[in-house]
Amino acid sequence: MTYGGLKHMKSAFIGASFSLLFCLRSHGDDPKDLEDLRNSFQAAVVRTMKPLSETYLTELKKMRDQYTRNGKLDEATAVQAEITAITDKIKVMTAAPEQALGGELKVLETTAVIAAAGPAGFKLPPLRRGDRITLSYLSGLWKCDGNIASENPDVEGSDRGDRVRLVLAEGPKNDVPGAIIKMVPTGTKEKPFTYLVQTTRDDVVLRIHSGSENPKSPGSVTYTVKILR
Repeated sequence: MTYGGLKHMKSAFIGASFSLLFCLRSHGDDPKDLEDLRNSFQAAVVRTMKPLSETYLTELKKMRDQYTRNGKLDEATAVQAEITAITDKIKVMTAAPEQALGGELKVLETTAVIAAAGPAGFKLPPLRRGDRITLSYLSGLWKCDGNIASENPDVEGSDRGDRVRLVLAEGPKNDVPGAIIKMVPTGTKEKPFTYLVQTTRDDVVLRIHSGSENPKSPGSVTYTVKILR
């Protein structure tokens, strides 16, 4: 295949991929029937796109080898970069079809029980810049001191103020609570809170604002946690 022909194939491949993005607007409150139909559509698209990607990859490898034989190393390097990108795309098509098509990848969806005692709290999976963490209070009481869990982090008016609020924080170091990244507002039971991750990192936890280093801090709270990429 000529270089011009390969460029045409690449343009067609990219155009087909981007044309699909308009069909993949997923929302958490979509009807289940719509989600099922969307998933079936995505699977069908991946079945179509994967062989096209593999054909493109085969032609790229031939071009790279030809450039290498002709001593055109800069051109060979450029083609190799494209090979790497397409190889990664094929891997994602196999492991996470929705992400491959430009949709959202669900990293985590769970119910987290977060104890007041312990700076490690509830550890989140590795996060990337741009991930969205959505939190919603379900139940539970805790406190940063004393013996009786009596404070709800999702309501205003506690005598202890922000000290009993839930926070996103860096993980502990030598059992010392890490720095607070973001304090979760009240009212998440009625209106879930979403935080946009600013920095790629693997040490983020959910914990009580203050008193987590006290092994006797009473109680625990339960939140739903959803992370989309």
